[in-house]
Amino acid sequence: MMFQICLIQRYAITNHGNRGFDLAVKWKSATYSESDPMLASYAKYRSVVNFRCNDISKSHVNQIFTEVFGYTARVDPLIFEGRCVRKSNLNALHDGKVIDCPIAEVDENCIYQILIDNETNDGSIMDIRVPIVKQTIPFVFLYFRPVEIRFSSEIKVIKTADTPDIFTEEEHKNIIRFCGELGLDYGELDVLRDRRDGKIYIVDANTTPHGPPVHLGSRQTGLRRLATTFEDQFFEKDRSTASR
Repeated sequence: MMFQICLIQRYAITNHGNRGFDLAVKWKSATYSESDPMLASYAKYRSVVNFRCNDISKSHVNQIFTEVFGYTARVDPLIFEGRCVRKSNLNALHDGKVIDCPIAEVDENCIYQILIDNETNDGSIMDIRVPIVKQTIPFVFLYFRPVEIRFSSEIKVIKTADTPDIFTEEEHKNIIRFCGELGLDYGELDVLRDRRDGKIYIVDANTTPHGPPVHLGSRQTGLRRLATTFEDQFFEKDRSTASR
């Protein structure tokens, strides 16, 4: 979505920092990223988006989530009794699988979490895709798909919703705090609400989001809102200061 935001706002894009720039973006899709000396040098005099975000593994996401929210989605599959979700610790693999616990041996490359009941009344499951722009959540996407493909990237229906209609004030505050701890200035979160306990769970973070599929109508509306928010959050203060 970053490229589309740049097109909408008519930002010039360069990968040559020595030519001058107003804002730098760390754009790496890897789960783990090492410190970049070039970006570190830029960060001394310019804002570098996501500069501090070096680990978006599911285990790290869950650790920070637990610290901020005070509860966890993670289980010990060796002693937990019941169904849980096993998925890769790496980002964007969509390889989740429901398994029965306890199990005899743990896969160290995976994370084990509770099976969150985010099923709706019509039998779909609802994922809350949360765009993050600095310290704001301009709106949320609601993704719906059949429960049979709950871990797929396929989306059957998409809607947009205003943030206060989905999250309480306390949840909103904690999500922003979570992003601060993770170092996420721009990106998206996958959030699920369990209809049994009413709690939300942040299960994934993405620093290089592509947004919803092109054929779904809410994409264009969402992109325009994101582009406006991005301009306001990352440039408005600098420009108003410069004009004085």
